[in-house]
Amino acid sequence: MFGDRRHDYVGSSFLDEYMFDVELVETILSQMKRGKAAGLDELTIEHLVNSHPVWVAIYNKFFDFIVSDAYIPYGFRLGYTVPIPKEEQSHTGNLVDNYRAISINPILSKIFEHCILSRYSKKYHTLSSSRKLE
Repeated sequence: MFGDRRHDYVGSSFLDEYMFDVELVETILSQMKRGKAAGLDELTIEHLVNSHPVWVAIYNKFFDFIVSDAYIPYGFRLGYTVPIPKEEQSHTGNLVDNYRAISINPILSKIFEHCILSRYSKKYHTLSSSRKLE
């Protein structure tokens, strides 16, 4: 249904200014925090940073395909949540209030997310745009 409508769409095409480039992916990789937990794919940022440099170009093309085809890979949707006890918190009241949750997602989806944030930041504003990449 959507594919049929998209195929017949006559509006502006996917412009080069919205494409990702190797420099953007390299910058995102270099800014990611090290020592984080691996996702369900068992990959960490260290795997990607220490891999052969040709992989950056492959990630770049992969991310371009995701955007141009408007399809998010199934593995990007998988993650798990870990409850972390709050520090110095009294254990009175609702037990849920004594924990905060962190979500562990695949590292490639995190890099893709930060590429999107970087490339399309002029189109929208987020509250977390000034935070260190995680």
